[in-house]
Amino acid sequence: MDSRKALQAVTLLSFIYIMLAPNRSSLYASGPSRWQDEELSSTIPATNVNSTGIVEETEDEYAYLILQYHKTGWLITKKIKSAVSSLTSIRRGGRVYLRTSRYNDSSDCPSARLRPHQLYIYSNPSLFCDATSLVDTLSAHARVKILHFVRNPFSLAVSNYLYHRQDPTPEEWVHDANPCAGLISSTFRNETSGYSIMSDNDFWTMGNICRSLFKTRPGLEDKGYYEHLLRLPPEEGLELATCHIVIAS
Repeated sequence: MDSRKALQAVTLLSFIYIMLAPNRSSLYASGPSRWQDEELSSTIPATNVNSTGIVEETEDEYAYLILQYHKTGWLITKKIKSAVSSLTSIRRGGRVYLRTSRYNDSSDCPSARLRPHQLYIYSNPSLFCDATSLVDTLSAHARVKILHFVRNPFSLAVSNYLYHRQDPTPEEWVHDANPCAGLISSTFRNETSGYSIMSDNDFWTMGNICRSLFKTRPGLEDKGYYEHLLRLPPEEGLELATCHIVIAS
């Protein structure tokens, strides 16, 4: 078994142990004061296997939420979904829309009705509400266990650069894309989650880097994004691709 498959196997087993084992703590286990409503008066039995291999029925009051991103957790999430479906009685939940506009001044989180004994999967959540409101929103109708995939930012940036500069490229849009389009100053409210991750100056600096690289080098003045990824020195190609994934995406 190679290292990648071993990592996937460990992740899958960890999910089953941490997320599905009864009486384990979770980030939102207590939920807001209003979570214990009449909708939870009868919970749905979950299937668990004890140490002797005998299937037991236990009361399952948890909803299970997986958050993953482009190039981060997509494949292993598919395997987890398949395993949960075949090995447990947990059902697949409906669509969870965890996306709010960065231009919206409202501090409200998007509504999410997570139900007990259901597995929810959401890709690329985009949230600009504060952390306390998010906890209350997610745990309004059930206790919640969350598996949140994250990735080393440098590894993600290198992977993004190498993936899109393949010959032939697997993504046709890179031929016509403008990596610097969509540049905006930071409009995130200062209260967002209580953190200031990037400032206006950071966004403008990335925009300046992008514009200094795109269609400015000899022989690339009339070339598209893909040609830049192929022909720029690797360090500059990586800078341009990273600017694009942060700004234009």
